[in-house]
Amino acid sequence: MWQTASDFLIFLGWAFKNSTLILGKVFLPVRYIYTYLREFFTNAFVPPTTPEAIWTFPDEIKAVFNAIPYFNVLMSVMILGISILIIVFILKQFTKV
Repeated sequence: MWQTASDFLIFLGWAFKNSTLILGKVFLPVRYIYTYLREFFTNAFVPPTTPEAIWTFPDEIKAVFNAIPYFNVLMSVMILGISILIIVFILKQFTKV
């Protein structure tokens, strides 16, 4: 008797676990569409932020980067180096046999 009750409870646990998984997968597109539409309508009627407001840094941060000599040259060299590394990686991936 106890074994049968235990088996029945294990089956119920398995059924509820899988039913919530299946229902979660079924309602996932509905939840995605709801979230997309909600964010769209909350952001569609908000006035856009100006680029000046986005790229405004405090004076302390500007002072740190202005203290580095030739910082713009260093940034250009770093970007060029990373670009070369990415190009080499892509070429190696294409020539891989």
